[in-house]
Amino acid sequence: MKDKKKRIKTKILIKIFLLIFFSNLNFIAIGTSKSTIFTNNLEMGTQIIKVSYYNEQAWKNSVTNATDPREWFGGQADKVGAKYKLTIIDKKYNENVSSNYIFLNFVFPEKAHELFPNVSKYGYGYYLFNNYTYQYLVWRYYFYYWNFTTGEFNVFQNSTYYSDMLVSSFIIQDPLDYKKMLVDYNDFAGKINNDTTLQSLNISFPILTGDDLVWQFIISRIAVAAPINDYLTTMIEVLNCTNTTVRGNTLIFKKHGVQNYTVEVTYGRYGTVSSFIIKDLDNHIIYKIESFYPSDLFLLIIGIIIAILTAIIIYITLRKRKQLNLHKLSIEELKLK
Repeated sequence: MKDKKKRIKTKILIKIFLLIFFSNLNFIAIGTSKSTIFTNNLEMGTQIIKVSYYNEQAWKNSVTNATDPREWFGGQADKVGAKYKLTIIDKKYNENVSSNYIFLNFVFPEKAHELFPNVSKYGYGYYLFNNYTYQYLVWRYYFYYWNFTTGEFNVFQNSTYYSDMLVSSFIIQDPLDYKKMLVDYNDFAGKINNDTTLQSLNISFPILTGDDLVWQFIISRIAVAAPINDYLTTMIEVLNCTNTTVRGNTLIFKKHGVQNYTVEVTYGRYGTVSSFIIKDLDNHIIYKIESFYPSDLFLLIIGIIIAILTAIIIYITLRKRKQLNLHKLSIEELKLK
């Protein structure tokens, strides 16, 4: 009888153990899986981006002595304290964008942009339009921007000029599409590079790696979808990046200039770049850009005011309660006398 009870208890314990094990296994699988459903997390409003640190000599020693941060960011991006303003005014939920548009506006590296008018004369403008017809599903957004400046941001007085400053960009809805983008661009570049006529004119397009394409989008300041970590991870995986990794919401690039250096690009909660940091081999900062949202400062001020008022009310309430208790105590003492 005792042996039977022991066997029953053992079976129950085994079942409980297996139940806990498979429950935890399922939990772990859920916790480590990446999302395949992405959302547009952009919000209307203004973001201020500021150059908070720049070591010019360290830049020349590690990055390049031929150019400075203006080459990447424009304006006065080489001045500490210079600010860049981005104001998003509208976003669209779904839109199809052609390969032709993607290539000409975002994928082509600088050299390809410079050479494209020449290759177009030989029919490659039509070739690009007619042979790469994939439509990318995107979220388009519209914004105004003010380039890096140490002065005040210009206020547009003329409505026509203001409308001319309206710019659009987009978020690729499915990060798997970056693979298609890279394959098609390199195929197009290969066609140009194998054209004997263009070879005789010393015209060739760069072949891009996955790391190169991601960097192109960083320089173009393309926003990403949420969840950000999953989006970035999927992007670098499908592109087979070898010198780009993801840590949280940060892309980390291993790059080589005069020496090896790293670039850390962090995305904020809305899917836009919130910080950009360059470090040397010894992990010392060479260049740093940070950002903030004026609306956050407003909410912070309101929060501080509310906290102060709440503290004052609590103080007054406790003081009155203490005075009332002292008054009651005085009355009791008089009654005793």
